[in-house]
Amino acid sequence: MFDPNVPLPSKAQVWIDFDGTISREDVLDELVSRFASNDSWKLVEERWRTGLIGSAECLRSEFGDPKR
Repeated sequence: MFDPNVPLPSKAQVWIDFDGTISREDVLDELVSRFASNDSWKLVEERWRTGLIGSAECLRSEFGDPKR
């Protein structure tokens, strides 16, 4: 059944890479650097890069707990 209010499927694809697998730049880093309200995320990233915290703690520190 055709419904004129429902858009037809598109062949367009959007690929977003958050770990550098398919992109040259880290998309998440770009988003954070562009839209963060301050630079506190840089300290968190440095702690993650040096192994002081894991990736889960890094993401929670930068974006909060998604379970809240």
